[in-house]
Amino acid sequence: MEKAYRNLGFLFLLLLPLTFLGFYKTYFIHFPQFSDQITPFMHSHAAIACVWISMLIAQPLFIRYRKLKWQRRIGKWSYFVFPLLILSFIPQVIRMVKTDRAIEVFFPAADAALLILFYSLAIYYRKKQALHMRYMIGIAIVFLGPTIGRIGPTLLGWSGNFT
Repeated sequence: MEKAYRNLGFLFLLLLPLTFLGFYKTYFIHFPQFSDQITPFMHSHAAIACVWISMLIAQPLFIRYRKLKWQRRIGKWSYFVFPLLILSFIPQVIRMVKTDRAIEVFFPAADAALLILFYSLAIYYRKKQALHMRYMIGIAIVFLGPTIGRIGPTLLGWSGNFT
């Protein structure tokens, strides 16, 4: 791993509190008594996204501590988890299309397209560590959009149009 990126796993750890804050009022605050508004599809999306974020954090840490066997193993698990992550977007998008918020479908669709693009490129360049790592960083950046986009309106009271 390039010296400048040795602590990338620790930087990715910031995704955990940011994700918690971003989804606190819309999801985590309801735990363990979830209302009927939170569907099984939302639960599965949350679980799969948590698994994916955990894998994203673990991989650079395994590289840093020279646990390459585990890093490769998690990389292979991603062939199963990533398609599930993308598929978990679909029920939410369908639900949004059926409401008056259909215009908001653009953002999850764009996020899914970017995730697919960066993941495909990361897999294609998996043997070229520098390129692979940069595409994985791109995936982490895509996850910041929905997370930070929810922190402003739900926790800071900003207009939804502002974020």
